Amino acid sequence: MKLKKLLTSVVFLFFCLAASAQEDTSLANVYFVKSKFYLLPEGKDTLKAFIDRHKNDRHLWVVARCDKWGGHTYNDWLSIQRANTVTNFLIANGFPKENIDTIRGYGKRKQLPINGTPKEVDDKNRVATITGSFAVVQQLIETKDRVPDQFAVKQRPAHIDTTYLHDTIYLMMPYAPELLVTNKFPHKGDILKTTTDFYIQNDSPFLSKKLYVASETMEEPKPAEVAVAPAPAPPPAPAPVQAPPPAPTPAPVVKTTTPPPAAAEIADNGDADEVGRQVKEHLQSGKIGESLIIRGINFDFGYHRIVKKSRIQLEAVVYAMTQIPTLKLEIQGHICCWPLGQEGFDRDTKEYNLSYNRAKEVFDYLVKAGIAADRLTYNGYGMKRPMVFPEKNKDDEYKNRRVEFKIVSK
Repeated sequence: MKLKKLLTSVVFLFFCLAASAQEDTSLANVYFVKSKFYLLPEGKDTLKAFIDRHKNDRHLWVVARCDKWGGHTYNDWLSIQRANTVTNFLIANGFPKENIDTIRGYGKRKQLPINGTPKEVDDKNRVATITGSFAVVQQLIETKDRVPDQFAVKQRPAHIDTTYLHDTIYLMMPYAPELLVTNKFPHKGDILKTTTDFYIQNDSPFLSKKLYVASETMEEPKPAEVAVAPAPAPPPAPAPVQAPPPAPTPAPVVKTTTPPPAAAEIADNGDADEVGRQVKEHLQSGKIGESLIIRGINFDFGYHRIVKKSRIQLEAVVYAMTQIPTLKLEIQGHICCWPLGQEGFDRDTKEYNLSYNRAKEVFDYLVKAGIAADRLTYNGYGMKRPMVFPEKNKDDEYKNRRVEFKIVSK
């Protein structure tokens, strides 16, 4: 009977807390910039103050949210990154790891009921919240079916609720026939198959995605030569009049071919005049099919927006194409830090087309600067043509993250 009264009191307390204002359950709120999960200075101050006041608190939750923009997959990932950022900061600054029960990312699935302008609603939902009493009450309710001597609140192992799991599996030749349905002769880095699995665990949605990627290029077999029966011998001709022997035919000259040289590269440490001179010189002397890597054409991290410091390099391309009026180029976007053969995620478009959009952004810049659009094409190659793989350090990432200009015609 006492247990029943206790459960009734707990349930009543739970609904009171759930219906109460956020300050009844929230011990700290840390806010983030749109699409980012790094801590602002004021966020760090909030967490340091929280550690001073609540170092002995137990059974805490770290719950993060996002604004309404973008798809669920991206926002679920972003919210768990925010929750992890807060948790890692707490632990690194002396907060006991065992005092945190749960790290959870809601994405944009559970928006906070904020009264205000649309901007205020978005700003308040880009938040990671540390909750206390609410988590304890919920745990009591979840344990209500246990026997009385086990009813006391006990420490639960920490777990992370995420909604997106990603695996890349690299396959060696020979490839199974079912993997070659849409690509009979894949190249190294091509995606052969994608599988997606959705399931629910502990009331949290999980999306598991696997990419099967070709580790080696599968060459297309050459057509077999058809044997041709020899033509019947013609009847013998009458003996010709004796003539002097013909002059010996000179031996044919065999021309050897060499693979095209590696792409030329211009460093990003020159002034405007020097960069313009180098770009013009390389594009003027380069052969059709050769590429030029121009370092210093950079973009915001994860976005296709060109940073302002890239103007020197872009104006150098404008200058070179103005001086060489017959030159036509293909703009190629390449990224780093991504699985082999894949395209990167663009935080602007919320789609996997980052290198393509970056190449198009360069194309748009050149066209606005006066270069005819029919002299330019663009394409994105993601991580299909890395200069270094696997990437082991920042230098390898720098080499792969580039914009190339391929000479199409002159």
